[in-house]
Amino acid sequence: MPETSSENETQTLETSSREARKMKMRFILTMEDLEVEDKRIDSLTVDWTEEVTQEQVLSMSREWISAQNFLSQRMVGLSKVGESTLTIEPVFASEEGSDPCR
Repeated sequence: MPETSSENETQTLETSSREARKMKMRFILTMEDLEVEDKRIDSLTVDWTEEVTQEQVLSMSREWISAQNFLSQRMVGLSKVGESTLTIEPVFASEEGSDPCR
């Protein structure tokens, strides 16, 4: 039996609501062999948490994978990066407030 207009609207609203729901995520960016404002840095790790939507996470992941100069476009003074990794993981309520360096 075909879906009614009301059922389609309900599914669309549920999907939009799910995509717009923010979740707390932890981002860990590790870079090696950097050049920042003509200074060489062996290794740098930036670790932060942020409230983001699922679409924002997917968008960032796609850009990270496809753009060769993803970091240098976003970081002022960064002119070279040897190797880099970006880890994105959810923060669960039981982990909030715990030391992220463990």
